Amino acid sequence: MVEIGTAVGAVLGATVVSDASVEYARLHPTEPVIVEGNIDAGYVVPDTVELHVIEGDPDHAYFYTNDRVYFVELKGRTVVYSPGTVVAVK
Repeated sequence: MVEIGTAVGAVLGATVVSDASVEYARLHPTEPVIVEGNIDAGYVVPDTVELHVIEGDPDHAYFYTNDRVYFVELKGRTVVYSPGTVVAVK
């Protein structure tokens, strides 16, 4: 997972989302939202989508849609990473 995040971050010139942040989102799933269109790295998330803060990571937030979690750089509300399907373990 780290290699994928590093590659995405390097391509975009964005900050890489830490493993701790990915784990936080995995363990704190939220209600999925409906987002029209394709979501790729660089996608600007509309203000109508609630972003969820990540404890210990002041630069990123996340949201769930289409059975995936997406990480967003708070400055600019830009998608920077999605590790794919993330299922919470209870």
